[in-house]
Amino acid sequence: MQAARRGRRRTAHHDIIPGTGRGGSMAEKRPEQRRLNAFLRDDRGATAVEYGIIVMMIGLALLGMVSLTSVANQIDDTFNYVSDTLSR
Repeated sequence: MQAARRGRRRTAHHDIIPGTGRGGSMAEKRPEQRRLNAFLRDDRGATAVEYGIIVMMIGLALLGMVSLTSVANQIDDTFNYVSDTLSR
């Protein structure tokens, strides 16, 4: 009756299927499901993970710049070699 007053329809499966997130109390859920739900809701350490991702992205960007510089130097050396060979 109270669910109907709050504007929600009450269906039979809410009371029959425990642990579906629709009806049923926490006491009806399995302990491992409660632990999983608690783990998924826990946001401790999220900032450290975010900083780790940022540091990794900066490192990859620096590595990419060094690689591009190395490739650019190799291309420059190749063109200089070709230029010197043709000018003889």
